[in-house]
Amino acid sequence: MLQHTFHNHTWMCRHADGTIEDYVSAAAEQGLASIGLSEHIPYPDDRWKGTRMDFSELDSYIDGVLEERRSHHDIEVFLGAECEWIAEYRDYYDMLLNEYGFHYLIGAPHWTPMADGSWLGYTRLSTPAQLRAYAAHVQDIIESKKFLFIAHPDVCFSGYARWDAEAEACSRDIIRCAKEHQVPLELNANGMRKRRITDWEGRSRRPYPLYEFWELAAEEGAEAVIGSDAHSPSDIIDSCGTCASWFRKLSLQDAQHRLHRAVRSRAADLDGSGFQRAPCVHTESL
Repeated sequence: MLQHTFHNHTWMCRHADGTIEDYVSAAAEQGLASIGLSEHIPYPDDRWKGTRMDFSELDSYIDGVLEERRSHHDIEVFLGAECEWIAEYRDYYDMLLNEYGFHYLIGAPHWTPMADGSWLGYTRLSTPAQLRAYAAHVQDIIESKKFLFIAHPDVCFSGYARWDAEAEACSRDIIRCAKEHQVPLELNANGMRKRRITDWEGRSRRPYPLYEFWELAAEEGAEAVIGSDAHSPSDIIDSCGTCASWFRKLSLQDAQHRLHRAVRSRAADLDGSGFQRAPCVHTESL
């Protein structure tokens, strides 16, 4: 089922292994038609530095992906990035696309802004108010119109480990927003690889994806895409078969081919236009 993989990390994120070349070679060996590299993007204010490349490495990341794109004829290679949504850096996302020449960006809610100005990590979401803040934040990511799809939209259930009326309502809000704006949601295979947790019913399960969330996504008719979220070259298709079985069982609407056409078209336009990217300059003035 999986032909195009958009969500993959390398050693540069500080919590994965393997080079860009390793991932491209692994994807080609698995018979995939395309691979997108989507490293966690650094921010002008250097927040969350422990889980992403340094800004000084951004040029080499871009050059490395584009070199693989030029040198491989057995698989298409695309330049992507996984991004948190920070509203005050709206111009930065435009810069990534329009000046640095990224083929696509993925929106990811690892951190949720709270009313007091703090940011709460997804494993620490535990109260209904925090879950509502998360749902509102994911809707902001969708409505920004900057991102190809939303990574692991149900990652919140790593912390909010129960399915109640609040969980269902917040999930429906996210799913309906995604459907309205035609932004697919990612069924994330990396969650299938994580250590099991004990949920609200005392059952052992992976922290995400959450089956109840995806039942709602199917019911609402939202588009979905399988994301490997590989953190090692050996992860390229690992657990994607389980995700594919959920797609079949739930009759989820598969967006991978539509997304591939969109990314391929943008990459071809950049290649054909003689686009010359700007150097990546660290500044907090964006």
